[in-house]
Amino acid sequence: MQERAVLLKRHIVDRIQSYDGWSRRWWTMVAVAVVALGGLGGVLWWRAVQAPIPPAMSKGLNFGLYYPAHLPAGYSVDRSSFTRQGEVLIFSIKAPGGKNIAVSQEHLPVGLDLSVHKNPSGI
Repeated sequence: MQERAVLLKRHIVDRIQSYDGWSRRWWTMVAVAVVALGGLGGVLWWRAVQAPIPPAMSKGLNFGLYYPAHLPAGYSVDRSSFTRQGEVLIFSIKAPGGKNIAVSQEHLPVGLDLSVHKNPSGI
């Protein structure tokens, strides 16, 4: 009878230890998944916050938008100035001395060929 009790005790201890090992692995996997998803969510949020053109303004436009990657010292994009009028995106660049530079972007009309126009500035 005593041998049976010892065997039963060993069996119970073995089951608890194997359960603890599995449980630790499971919780470790859950923790890694939560951290990974949190990191991914953080990156996506950061990209949305740092996006040069607010996603709500660029959504639905069927042409590529251009944005100044580097502005001269003292110049900055006024992130609160972004507006849309139909298919036209408008925003301002703040210049030194309180002046603003207005920027508008729209799709090039079909049939318009800019290469036929002389452009002395080379732009």
